[in-house]
Amino acid sequence: MPPGHYCHLGLEHQLRNALALALADAATGGSITLQFSFDGLPISKSSRKELWPIQCRILEHHDAVPFVIGVWAGAAKPDSAEEYLAQFLTELKQLMRNGISFDGRVTKSLCTASSVTHRLGPLCTASSLTWPTLGVPSAELKGTT
Repeated sequence: MPPGHYCHLGLEHQLRNALALALADAATGGSITLQFSFDGLPISKSSRKELWPIQCRILEHHDAVPFVIGVWAGAAKPDSAEEYLAQFLTELKQLMRNGISFDGRVTKSLCTASSVTHRLGPLCTASSLTWPTLGVPSAELKGTT
């Protein structure tokens, strides 16, 4: 992905890890609200290299640390917001449709992601994305745990 490289760790995989840690502390009550962040940052003052992580945090757990879903590294931000977010959006749509398998059972979830669909287009497609529209406040997964 010009002008750098992207590594996708996976939303579902990282969410399972975060849920395991969060549920060890307290139950979510059947509702999981996710907050996403897509902001870039310089690696150091003396380098032109930047990191653009896709991060997520479970809002029901105030002490929960954000986890990384994917990260892009390069000399500038990714040329294409569509390409940068493609794997993340594909996985998010799948979780919205099918729920998440966790702790030996499948949680069929309804994701009310009005902020995601409003800002990124119908069904969270990445078509016509521009960098100013990348702020996604939250998405909520509801189901039984």
